[in-house]
Amino acid sequence: MMSQNQSLSIIKSQSKYEDKLNINHRKDLGIFLTNNSQTIDNILDVIDFDDETILSKKFLEPSCGNGVFLIRLLERLSDKLDTKYSFQKFIEVNIYFVDIDESMIKITESNIANFYLQKFEEEYKGKFNGFVFDFTQRIKPRNDNSLFDTLLDVPMTTLLDKIDYVIGNPPYVSLYGRRDRKKNEEQRIYYLNRYSQFPKSLKNGKINYVMLFIEHSIDFLKIGAKLSFIIDLSFFETAYEHTRKYLLDKTRILSIEFNIKDFEVASGQVILEI
Repeated sequence: MMSQNQSLSIIKSQSKYEDKLNINHRKDLGIFLTNNSQTIDNILDVIDFDDETILSKKFLEPSCGNGVFLIRLLERLSDKLDTKYSFQKFIEVNIYFVDIDESMIKITESNIANFYLQKFEEEYKGKFNGFVFDFTQRIKPRNDNSLFDTLLDVPMTTLLDKIDYVIGNPPYVSLYGRRDRKKNEEQRIYYLNRYSQFPKSLKNGKINYVMLFIEHSIDFLKIGAKLSFIIDLSFFETAYEHTRKYLLDKTRILSIEFNIKDFEVASGQVILEI
């Protein structure tokens, strides 16, 4: 069994962190952290760890939280990242992570640095590719005719079509059109205009951040690259019909794992691999 001391430690600490969060804050940001080590491994199983070129692959976690997916990735690559040079190079060139909350970026960086310290008994002095960014603000991909007022000038633009694996747990936040007009109507219209999965005829209806994270993540994938997300079981409901059609048109679905119950919500979850 592969050692997972650091990832288990993060799971323990982030469970305590999650318990202390204000319920409204959790709801607004869709914070449901992945605290099951087996689920984390199941999500990472989309990665071909036996690939001889694995250390040249680029990884993106678009909602990093405390960085447990990335730490577990490093643990499973530990035998290959056996020198300080190879470890630092991999972090600086191949690992990218995003969160809307700057504190999550800092925690993820700290957790990676602590992993390095435990492994090599030396302080990590390399750089990180952590971006404080609202991942729902779609960076315009090439050959996309959706309505964009401007091109977002962010460093992540250079990663479009460059990522080999997108992994993680996107936030679960719903926007309900007219029923939530005062808070989210302008934002909802923004998404309708900038995401290709939504037909022009769609004026109202439920939008969830999960839908947006799936499509925007695909913008970053190379041809033949893979994505693995844990998402809510509501993926099979009518509200997601446009997302499902987009996936069928643009990707090949590798697997959908059912019967997962990891979060404190009424419905269950699935692991989607494309």
